[in-house]
Amino acid sequence: MTNTARHLAWGIGWLFGLPLLAFTSVAVGLLPAGSQSVSAAVSILWTSGLIFVFGSWALKDAPAHGKSRYIALTYTVAWLLILVFAVFSYLFATRGAKDGLLASLKFLALLLALAIFGMGSFRLLGAL
Repeated sequence: MTNTARHLAWGIGWLFGLPLLAFTSVAVGLLPAGSQSVSAAVSILWTSGLIFVFGSWALKDAPAHGKSRYIALTYTVAWLLILVFAVFSYLFATRGAKDGLLASLKFLALLLALAIFGMGSFRLLGAL
């Protein structure tokens, strides 16, 4: 199986498999129905998995075509930036200017907190 076919299979499996698993978990009562935090966690996990599959494929595909891995990393990070910008436009479109700005600032604070936590975790793991 080629690298592309393997990653395509993983991507399709993740694209449909995780939502099916989450739906089944809610249906049998393992996850609470209607919980915004569970829904957000599943969405973040699902999106992160798709980005990971793309990044894993791109890191092997770019050198196979004579390009540097830096290009693959750049496009993988671009997926994250697109998601962040999509959130801001959504917040302004659904909440208006004032409430959209407030929600955007809350989202930025969340991203900053996650970045600080992530950097601290990497430093802690590096020190071990």
